Amino acid sequence: MGDNVVVIGAGPIGLQHIQLARHQGARVISSELLERRLGKAREMGASDTIWASEEDDVKRVMELTDGRGADAVIIAAGTTEAEETGIAMAGPGGSVNIFAGTYPPGKITIDPNVIHYKELVLTGTHDYTPHDFTTALRLIQYGIVKVKPITSHVLPLDEIASGFDTVAERNGLKVVIKME
Repeated sequence: MGDNVVVIGAGPIGLQHIQLARHQGARVISSELLERRLGKAREMGASDTIWASEEDDVKRVMELTDGRGADAVIIAAGTTEAEETGIAMAGPGGSVNIFAGTYPPGKITIDPNVIHYKELVLTGTHDYTPHDFTTALRLIQYGIVKVKPITSHVLPLDEIASGFDTVAERNGLKVVIKME
């Protein structure tokens, strides 16, 4: 409640994180490389958006938080650059969650003093349990997380190749293949 939460990446996963953080009472800042996704981030609950291709997103987060930095950063973009940026955005006592895996695998450079002196908590999230699926379905059922607005394409099975191309070219958000 009342925290400044930055979500890096406004793809389907980032947009869901925006909704969840907003539901918990956070002020959400969305940082995204693709300008066309910023409007959807605002629609899903981001109070502020940063077009990371055109402005220094770390500097902008510091401006938006009166120099303090984010209380929490969720990295929903699978790049080492996003991970390093997320750590730089975090304020004292902040937490950074790496929610997206990187491909290709890479290494990030971290000055351990940043973690030490800022007292950061750095975590990763992967995997799920059947209970997590039940919880996710309830969040959708109760309208806390809206998935229809982030579904950009619903394609029949015989257009699955087109669906993969759409995702690879980042020309949509969530692509669903519908089997009759």
